[in-house]
Amino acid sequence: MFTQMKIATQLSLLVGVFAAALIALGVLGLYGQNAAVQGLNTVYEDRVIPLRQLESIVEHYAINIVDTSHKVSDGMLGWSQGRENLSTALTEINSAWEAYLDTKLVPEERRLVDEIKPLMTTAEPALAKLREILQRQDSDALERFLSETLYQVIDPISEGFSALMDVQLEVAKATYQQASRQYLNNRTIIIVALVVVLLGGILLAWFIIAGINRRLGAEPYQVAEIANQVANQDLSLEIHTKSSDSSSVLVAMKRMVAQLASVIGEVRQSGQAIHGGASEIATGNADLSSRTEEQASALAQTASSMEELTATVKQNADNARQASGLALEASSTAERGGEVVGQVVETMHGISDSSQQIAEITNVIDSIAFQTNILALNASVEAARAGEQGRGFAVVAGEVRNLASRSADAAKEIKALIEGTVSKIQDGSSLAERAGATMEEVVGAVRRVTDIMDEISAASQEQSQGIDQVSQAVGQMDQVTQQNAALVQQASAAAASLEEQADRMEKAISTFRLSKTAQSTHALLAGGNHSRSSHGPPPAALPQSAQLEAPRKREQEQATATEDEWEAF
Repeated sequence: MFTQMKIATQLSLLVGVFAAALIALGVLGLYGQNAAVQGLNTVYEDRVIPLRQLESIVEHYAINIVDTSHKVSDGMLGWSQGRENLSTALTEINSAWEAYLDTKLVPEERRLVDEIKPLMTTAEPALAKLREILQRQDSDALERFLSETLYQVIDPISEGFSALMDVQLEVAKATYQQASRQYLNNRTIIIVALVVVLLGGILLAWFIIAGINRRLGAEPYQVAEIANQVANQDLSLEIHTKSSDSSSVLVAMKRMVAQLASVIGEVRQSGQAIHGGASEIATGNADLSSRTEEQASALAQTASSMEELTATVKQNADNARQASGLALEASSTAERGGEVVGQVVETMHGISDSSQQIAEITNVIDSIAFQTNILALNASVEAARAGEQGRGFAVVAGEVRNLASRSADAAKEIKALIEGTVSKIQDGSSLAERAGATMEEVVGAVRRVTDIMDEISAASQEQSQGIDQVSQAVGQMDQVTQQNAALVQQASAAAASLEEQADRMEKAISTFRLSKTAQSTHALLAGGNHSRSSHGPPPAALPQSAQLEAPRKREQEQATATEDEWEAF
């Protein structure tokens, strides 16, 4: 159970034991000191002070009474001074005696006090007589009193007080001996307690130290050296533990160093991979940035072209509407032209009929001219027969004949012209009929053209609306592309920052020193990863879709949406 306690609990227990022992020894020492002080106090108050009081009483009896009486008797001291000394002595004796009686008296003292009290009572008349003698200044009476009464009264009292003083010394000696025995007992108890506490503390400390060593697995300085080596980023140290040790700090540190070395190796490997990946991402982002800029430029050009195309389509729609109106006008004009051509055909038929009538009239004129010529010829003949009378008539007849010839020629020419005209009129009538049919075809074609122009106008309107939508979509795509370009720049900056951080992490991790086994293991792992990564194509050779694989789902969705928009476009 003790070994399962926490180190703090064990140390607290050790400190508690020593504190309890220290408190017990302190209490015992205080008790001994208190007893010694009380003994000294008893000796001082109940023995030294009473002894001084008894000594004062004896001195007053011996000096202020006996000695003063002899000095007054010998003339060495005046009578008044003698009376004063006697009064002072009696006062001091009574005061000291009362004070002594107030102290703690042992039975022997009480017995002696009971013996002394009658003696002092007996001495009072003698002392009163001495005061009277001194008052009377009677030298003879004083000498007789000194030789006959004073010593008989004072000596028993002095002997009694001497006995009391001896009792005080004996009691003080007994108190001293008791204090000595108490001291020896306390010393023995303290020594035994010190030995027991010391042995118990040593044993408990040994158990605690042994438990701490078992928990540490080594000396604290060794554990500290290992911790300092780990703190100095040296993971190549070898920690030796006992085979029976499975739960000590040293074993835990050994596992920690092994795990830390493994983690550092993996982190170093991951840092290298991250550094390479960050470089590839930075390269890919740079390519993506340039391509996005090209795409943005192309989209800008496309947007400009779409604007021009929109203007052209709108113009075509306007032209189609105008052409449709013109076609409608042409259709109405063609219809009117058809009507006019019909009228022309009818007119040509009328002209043909009139030409035939003119031909008939011309034939009549020709026949009249022929008959006139014959008549003129007959008239010429008759005029010739008449001679001179008929010469003028012959001239007239000649002129008439000439006119008839000319009329006949004119009639022939008119006939020829009319025949040509009739032929041409027939051709014109045929052409007019053909023109009428053609005009009817033109009217139908114009109607069809009008319908087609209406359809073209409607299609142009729809195309204009569609191009407006496409232009809006291209504008949105341009905005999205600009946003993507900004995101790509941010991604490039993030990739550069990631590459820098990966470089820092790799430099920080490279400061750790690993064991040869861990280095070879992680070198093999790193080599395998490098071989796997080297077998793949470089980032620049990958397709754009593979280069632009986003690490986040949201970016994938945005990229997918952008590709869908491009496909729709």
